[in-house]
Amino acid sequence: TQVLAETRFGRGAAKGGRDGMPAEVDWALLTHLVEHIATAGEPGAILVFLSGAREIERCCSALRSRPSLRGAWVRPLHGSLSPAEQRRAFEAPPPPTRKVVVSTNVAETS
Repeated sequence: TQVLAETRFGRGAAKGGRDGMPAEVDWALLTHLVEHIATAGEPGAILVFLSGAREIERCCSALRSRPSLRGAWVRPLHGSLSPAEQRRAFEAPPPPTRKVVVSTNVAETS
């Protein structure tokens, strides 16, 4: 697996954060970045890290609504999901389908 891009959304993409922690994700920036990588980048999966289940579900919904990502597999991955739902994030999509996994840092230790 090749890492195409790794972006951590911190102070530059946050609004109103304190103590160096983002208070709010810039959803437009995030969705446009993923959309750009999916349409202009090399083939392969895209991994997005967010802080919690609510943010992950919101991101998945936003990505699924983008016309250019309509055929992509957008998969959430966090500890609140059942083991079966978590395994879906590791399934390989049929070529040339793009997979986007939106996860907490649980994916870093899996």
